Amino acid sequence: MKHLLLTALLTIIAYSASAGKQDSIAVVINNYNYVIYVGDSLQLGYGANPDGSFMYIYSGIDIPLEKSNAGKKVIIKAIRYIKATDEIKITLRGKGIYHLAYVPHAMEKGEIVSINGFGFD
Repeated sequence: MKHLLLTALLTIIAYSASAGKQDSIAVVINNYNYVIYVGDSLQLGYGANPDGSFMYIYSGIDIPLEKSNAGKKVIIKAIRYIKATDEIKITLRGKGIYHLAYVPHAMEKGEIVSINGFGFD
């Protein structure tokens, strides 16, 4: 039991140490390099789930953003790179929205369609 608790504690510490806040990060979308910054504005597209909800944008653990938010503009409030899982998470803030998005997945699926007015082709 002690070994299990120690392993769990070390895993949490390692995970926390590998998750770093950043002011910017490079992402690759459709073979093009983009750099996103805290403060950039994003345009939401449509949710990629069959019911229209968002597949890679969440309002908490496993609660996808509803389809009624399609087309809204949001601002990046925080960028976090998690080395252990090689994931990029951004915190989005907009009118009635404070959500977490996984990039570049959300961009590749068309859930985020532009950065500062520039679209992804």
